[in-house]
Amino acid sequence: MRKNQRKDSKTQFIDTARELVVHTLAYAKKFPKSAMFLLTKDIVDLSRDIYKCVVCANRFFPKNGETDRIERYKLFTHALGRIDTLDCFLGMAKDAYGGLKNAKGEPIISEYGWLHWGELLDKEANFIKKVLSSDGNVGL
Repeated sequence: MRKNQRKDSKTQFIDTARELVVHTLAYAKKFPKSAMFLLTKDIVDLSRDIYKCVVCANRFFPKNGETDRIERYKLFTHALGRIDTLDCFLGMAKDAYGGLKNAKGEPIISEYGWLHWGELLDKEANFIKKVLSSDGNVGL
């Protein structure tokens, strides 16, 4: 089957969250060392928290009863909140460090790096919203 004909996996939200963490780790080390405790650590922690939430949420099954459904909903909505927060933190990071250049005169974070972060955040939020909708958790 061609790639463009494939459908997203029901657990694509886990793979996308993992990709977000990997991308974040790859680019976090490019920020100045002075930013580590000011902003970079928070960015890494938020991306890892999103991943942890979706992995844990996937362990609960809405068909197992109301308790599982509520726990799953809480974890997914927590992840959505973390996605919004990470987006804000990345905006602050871009404002503060987006103009910095490395020794070769190149930006420390490429335009691709910034754009891909945004794409991953949007994809992850959309996957989570689809899962919540399919669980029947809209407006729990």
